[in-house]
Amino acid sequence: MMPVQGNQPGLPDSSEPAPAVLEPVAIVGFSIKFPGDADSSESFWKLMSDKRCASSRFPKDRVNIDAFYHPDSTQLDTVPVHNAHFLKEDLGAFDAHFFSITPSEALSMDPQQRGLLETSYRALENGKFLLICPQIRF
Repeated sequence: MMPVQGNQPGLPDSSEPAPAVLEPVAIVGFSIKFPGDADSSESFWKLMSDKRCASSRFPKDRVNIDAFYHPDSTQLDTVPVHNAHFLKEDLGAFDAHFFSITPSEALSMDPQQRGLLETSYRALENGKFLLICPQIRF
């Protein structure tokens, strides 16, 4: 593969330095799922400002951590921790119909995919894109 030299159409001239001024970015909508007892951006901020930790033991309904725990992190097929940061919501709850997804397809989806769909929708909703762009359909 030959290195690109000179000014190629569609490519920046490599001999010119990058601009020193960064363009401003506008955040117009956001959504996040919070760990532990934090269920809003305000309660998450309070948790951080109070210097509280949202870490908790692995929920029994998600994994039997005692079957996988080993204090030595070099031990294969084990987990060297008892605690982590978990969402308190029901990971199986998902409105498949709202997103035009069949029930069987929803069952085969990874819970992280379902959560990403919900979080993306909330970010669009939070940024008022669903009012501005009514052609967005799920």
